[in-house]
Amino acid sequence: MLDRELGYSEYLLKVRRHSAGGESEDHLALKVLAIRNLVEREGVRLDNIESDAGLCGGRVVADVYVKSRGLAVEVETLSGAGPAPILSIRDSAMKYVEHPGCSVSEVWVVVRPQSALLHALQLLKLRRALEEVLKEGGVKLKMLVATATGELRDVYEVVSRALEHAQQLANK
Repeated sequence: MLDRELGYSEYLLKVRRHSAGGESEDHLALKVLAIRNLVEREGVRLDNIESDAGLCGGRVVADVYVKSRGLAVEVETLSGAGPAPILSIRDSAMKYVEHPGCSVSEVWVVVRPQSALLHALQLLKLRRALEEVLKEGGVKLKMLVATATGELRDVYEVVSRALEHAQQLANK
Protein backbone atom coordinates (compact mmCIF):
# COMPACT_ATOMS: atom_id res chain seq x y z
CA MET A 1 0.00 0.00 0.00
CA LEU A 2 2.62 2.56 1.01
CA ASP A 3 4.91 1.61 -1.91
CA ARG A 4 2.61 3.24 -4.43
CA GLU A 5 2.81 6.55 -2.56
CA LEU A 6 6.51 6.80 -3.41
CA GLY A 7 5.82 6.57 -7.15
CA TYR A 8 6.04 9.84 -9.04
CA SER A 9 3.28 12.29 -8.23
CA GLU A 10 2.87 15.98 -7.60
CA TYR A 11 2.48 15.07 -3.93
CA LEU A 12 5.85 13.33 -3.79
CA LEU A 13 7.47 16.51 -5.10
CA LYS A 14 6.13 18.33 -2.04
CA VAL A 15 7.89 16.02 0.46
CA ARG A 16 11.26 16.91 1.89
CA ARG A 17 13.40 14.66 4.01
CA HIS A 18 13.99 15.87 7.54
CA SER A 19 17.35 17.61 7.79
CA ALA A 20 18.40 15.25 10.60
CA GLY A 21 17.81 12.28 8.26
CA GLY A 22 16.84 8.84 9.43
CA GLU A 23 13.38 8.77 7.82
CA SER A 24 12.32 5.35 6.55
CA GLU A 25 10.55 4.71 3.25
CA ASP A 26 7.34 4.13 5.21
CA HIS A 27 7.75 7.50 6.93
CA LEU A 28 8.21 9.29 3.62
CA ALA A 29 5.31 7.37 2.04
CA LEU A 30 3.01 8.32 4.94
CA LYS A 31 3.95 11.98 4.42
CA VAL A 32 2.96 11.68 0.76
CA LEU A 33 -0.27 9.92 1.73
CA ALA A 34 -1.09 12.66 4.25
CA ILE A 35 -0.51 15.34 1.61
CA ARG A 36 -2.65 13.46 -0.92
CA ASN A 37 -5.49 13.17 1.61
CA LEU A 38 -5.24 16.85 2.51
CA VAL A 39 -5.56 17.83 -1.15
CA GLU A 40 -8.05 15.24 -2.43
CA ARG A 41 -10.27 14.77 0.63
CA GLU A 42 -9.88 17.98 2.61
CA GLY A 43 -9.71 20.43 -0.30
CA VAL A 44 -6.39 21.99 0.74
CA ARG A 45 -4.43 23.62 -2.07
CA LEU A 46 -1.06 21.97 -2.65
CA ASP A 47 0.74 25.31 -2.53
CA ASN A 48 -0.61 25.77 1.01
CA ILE A 49 1.17 22.63 2.27
CA GLU A 50 4.72 22.52 3.55
CA SER A 51 6.79 19.46 4.44
CA ASP A 52 9.22 19.54 7.38
CA ALA A 53 8.03 22.97 8.39
CA GLY A 54 9.88 24.77 11.15
CA LEU A 55 7.35 26.12 13.65
CA CYS A 56 7.40 27.76 17.07
CA GLY A 57 10.39 29.89 16.22
CA GLY A 58 12.19 26.91 14.72
CA ARG A 59 11.99 24.83 17.91
CA VAL A 60 9.50 22.38 16.41
CA VAL A 61 9.39 20.66 13.02
CA ALA A 62 6.08 19.37 11.64
CA ASP A 63 6.21 16.52 9.14
CA VAL A 64 3.48 18.28 7.17
CA TYR A 65 1.96 21.70 7.86
CA VAL A 66 -1.06 23.54 6.46
CA LYS A 67 -0.57 27.19 7.38
CA SER A 68 -4.09 28.37 6.48
CA ARG A 69 -5.61 25.86 8.91
CA GLY A 70 -2.92 25.80 11.59
CA LEU A 71 -2.78 22.04 11.00
CA ALA A 72 0.33 20.03 11.80
CA VAL A 73 0.56 16.41 10.66
CA GLU A 74 2.89 14.06 12.49
CA VAL A 75 3.72 10.73 10.86
CA GLU A 76 4.66 7.88 13.17
CA THR A 77 5.74 4.48 11.86
CA LEU A 78 6.69 3.32 15.37
CA SER A 79 9.49 1.21 13.89
CA GLY A 80 12.77 1.68 15.69
CA ALA A 81 11.06 3.74 18.40
CA GLY A 82 12.55 1.66 21.20
CA PRO A 83 10.89 -0.26 24.03
CA ALA A 84 7.99 2.18 24.46
CA PRO A 85 7.03 3.24 20.93
CA ILE A 86 3.80 4.85 22.09
CA LEU A 87 5.89 7.59 23.76
CA SER A 88 7.00 8.68 20.31
CA ILE A 89 3.40 9.58 19.48
CA ARG A 90 2.95 11.35 22.80
CA ASP A 91 6.05 13.45 22.23
CA SER A 92 5.07 14.29 18.64
CA ALA A 93 1.68 15.63 19.70
CA MET A 94 2.73 17.30 22.95
CA LYS A 95 5.46 19.44 21.40
CA TYR A 96 2.79 21.82 20.08
CA VAL A 97 1.54 22.74 23.54
CA GLU A 98 4.93 22.55 25.24
CA HIS A 99 6.33 25.34 23.05
CA PRO A 100 4.32 28.56 23.37
CA GLY A 101 3.84 30.62 20.25
CA CYS A 102 3.09 27.77 17.90
CA SER A 103 0.45 28.65 15.35
CA VAL A 104 -1.07 25.17 15.52
CA SER A 105 -4.74 24.65 16.29
CA GLU A 106 -4.98 21.03 15.16
CA VAL A 107 -2.64 18.04 15.12
CA TRP A 108 -3.11 14.87 13.11
CA VAL A 109 -1.06 11.84 14.09
CA VAL A 110 -0.87 9.32 11.24
CA VAL A 111 0.19 5.71 11.89
CA ARG A 112 0.59 2.59 9.78
CA PRO A 113 -2.19 -0.01 10.01
CA GLN A 114 0.21 -2.61 11.44
CA SER A 115 1.18 -0.22 14.23
CA ALA A 116 -2.45 0.64 14.94
CA LEU A 117 -3.39 -3.00 15.39
CA LEU A 118 -0.25 -3.97 17.29
CA HIS A 119 -0.65 -1.09 19.76
CA ALA A 120 -4.45 -0.73 19.58
CA LEU A 121 -5.26 -0.50 23.29
CA GLN A 122 -2.33 1.82 24.01
CA LEU A 123 -3.25 4.07 21.08
CA LEU A 124 -6.87 4.40 22.15
CA LYS A 125 -5.90 5.21 25.74
CA LEU A 126 -3.24 7.65 24.59
CA ARG A 127 -5.66 9.36 22.23
CA ARG A 128 -8.11 9.98 25.05
CA ALA A 129 -5.39 11.36 27.33
CA LEU A 130 -3.84 13.54 24.61
CA GLU A 131 -7.21 14.94 23.56
CA GLU A 132 -7.74 16.27 27.09
CA VAL A 133 -4.28 17.82 27.43
CA LEU A 134 -4.17 19.31 23.96
CA LYS A 135 -7.70 20.70 24.33
CA GLU A 136 -6.50 22.69 27.35
CA GLY A 137 -3.84 24.20 25.10
CA GLY A 138 -6.40 25.01 22.40
CA VAL A 139 -5.25 22.23 20.08
CA LYS A 140 -7.55 19.64 18.52
CA LEU A 141 -6.24 16.09 17.94
CA LYS A 142 -7.02 13.45 15.32
CA MET A 143 -5.32 10.07 15.45
CA LEU A 144 -5.52 8.49 12.01
CA VAL A 145 -4.57 5.21 10.37
CA ALA A 146 -3.48 4.81 6.76
CA THR A 147 -5.79 2.22 5.20
CA ALA A 148 -5.16 -0.18 2.32
CA THR A 149 -7.24 2.09 0.07
CA GLY A 150 -5.01 5.07 0.82
CA GLU A 151 -7.48 6.84 3.07
CA LEU A 152 -6.80 8.18 6.53
CA ARG A 153 -9.35 6.83 9.01
CA ASP A 154 -9.89 7.43 12.71
CA VAL A 155 -7.91 4.94 14.81
CA TYR A 156 -10.99 3.94 16.82
CA GLU A 157 -12.92 3.11 13.63
CA VAL A 158 -10.07 1.01 12.22
CA VAL A 159 -9.46 -0.90 15.44
CA SER A 160 -13.20 -1.50 15.97
CA ARG A 161 -13.61 -2.88 12.45
CA ALA A 162 -10.59 -5.15 12.88
CA LEU A 163 -11.93 -6.51 16.17
CA GLU A 164 -15.39 -7.11 14.66
CA HIS A 165 -13.81 -8.94 11.75
CA ALA A 166 -11.66 -11.05 14.09
CA GLN A 167 -14.73 -11.93 16.17
CA GLN A 168 -16.64 -12.98 13.04
CA LEU A 169 -13.77 -15.20 11.98
CA ALA A 170 -13.52 -16.75 15.45
CA ASN A 171 -17.23 -17.58 15.44
CA LYS A 172 -17.10 -19.47 12.14
